[in-house]
Amino acid sequence: MSTQASDLFLYMSAFTFPNELHWVEFRLVHFDRKSGESAGEHLFFLPQVETATWNLRRVRGKLLDAIFGHEFGAIDISFRLSLWPRMEPLPHSTHLTLPSLVALPTKVSLDPMFFVHNILGNYK
Repeated sequence: MSTQASDLFLYMSAFTFPNELHWVEFRLVHFDRKSGESAGEHLFFLPQVETATWNLRRVRGKLLDAIFGHEFGAIDISFRLSLWPRMEPLPHSTHLTLPSLVALPTKVSLDPMFFVHNILGNYK
């Protein structure tokens, strides 16, 4: 059985209690293995109001596209997926303004191996 978006929000709400969790930020960073430096990142968002509409499947698809859609040599690149609980409401516009890197919450990022190990289909 696959992790559902409602499971993800229930688990991540424990990190934000008593604040209300509005959305989850997925941050996929790829690194150059030789230098260890970040070679780029992709941001994806999962709003809580859309958890029943297969949006976790949509996010999984976008993550897989980001991993496999580049012209990278598999030997030279590694990835890190972090999930961040976000308490601020999503803006009601079609152009989402991304938060700056310095505005990230100080909470420890959620390790996908611990709870959402199958966020990418049995991610290991």
